[in-house]
Amino acid sequence: MTRPDWPTGLALNFGGLDLEHSSLERSRAVVLPVPYDFSTSYQGGTRWGPEAILAASRNMELWDEELGATYTAGIHTMPALEPTALGPEAMAARVERAVGWIVDQDKLPAVLGGSTASPPAACARSPRAGRGSRCSSSTPTPTCATSTSTRRTATRA
Repeated sequence: MTRPDWPTGLALNFGGLDLEHSSLERSRAVVLPVPYDFSTSYQGGTRWGPEAILAASRNMELWDEELGATYTAGIHTMPALEPTALGPEAMAARVERAVGWIVDQDKLPAVLGGSTASPPAACARSPRAGRGSRCSSSTPTPTCATSTSTRRTATRA
């Protein structure tokens, strides 16, 4: 299948990247949007965070002064994970399963969103987290970046 030969807008993915730098097969990193806010205590809205981050990323500078064109390593954006109203534990299990799949593809997962009720914490609890995870947090819930090229155990800052 060929691409259209007329002008189009930016892709609806992280950074607005062309397919050359955003296909799952070619990408080193995978963005997982998690629009979850069933556990917020004051006011809902965190579910819109991943969408807002993705929209804003289409306007960011893709060139890094120190590292150059880092996006050429590839950044794939997955479809948003379907939220569940069964509670934070069920959502954390759903995120853990998705992050595990990403890690099994030998990709670096980047989880966007979720309230502080723990969906991103699933990667810290994942049995695969020992394959090089770094978990940090400024809230009670850790967030995590995983790389199969480093061999550190999961820690919490």
